[in-house]
Amino acid sequence: KIARLHNIVSQAWENYRHKKMDLFKKDLKYLATALNQVSISHNFSLEESILKKIQYNKNREWKKTKMNEKFS
Repeated sequence: KIARLHNIVSQAWENYRHKKMDLFKKDLKYLATALNQVSISHNFSLEESILKKIQYNKNREWKKTKMNEKFS
């Protein structure tokens, strides 16, 4: 299932890069469906997980000076 998600994301990115917006939008729909299937099969709430991540990011301390550093 993870490989399928990777495939959908890769295809969506290629369509976005090549400005094929109708195909990109279709890929996003496929991705949403596949993510929902993964959440059901692994018994977790996708909506709850997203809301937790949004809340975490709102309260997160961002180290802006290190965001664009190259790691060696």
